[in-house]
Amino acid sequence: MDERLMAMTATMKATGAAKMLGIAKRMVATDPDVSGRDVLARLESAMAEEEAAATVAWVASEPDRADCIKCGGPVETDSRDRSRWIHSADGSRGCRAATFTVEDGWDETIPKSWNAAPKRSV
Repeated sequence: MDERLMAMTATMKATGAAKMLGIAKRMVATDPDVSGRDVLARLESAMAEEEAAATVAWVASEPDRADCIKCGGPVETDSRDRSRWIHSADGSRGCRAATFTVEDGWDETIPKSWNAAPKRSV
């Protein structure tokens, strides 16, 4: 895992812990005699809500997938720009670039002007 991703993960964990602490503090401020069981139940409920929201966000971030209308190879939406399509194998826009191998180079039969695009669904 790269350094930047690890830092982002640590930040998200700290934010989650701070949120849970805030819930516990508000419960104690509202009712100083609140039981530990009640606090735990509220924290478990908040955690379940956060996990559900994270699952929804994860599923929504999944790229759309299709076959390329030009070359027939698998393509998907770019995670940085959902309106842009790239070839799944190597992340390239160009159909010709997606065919590159060290042994054979590029497929010369594919025009350089072809870019990843999904087949239209009926």
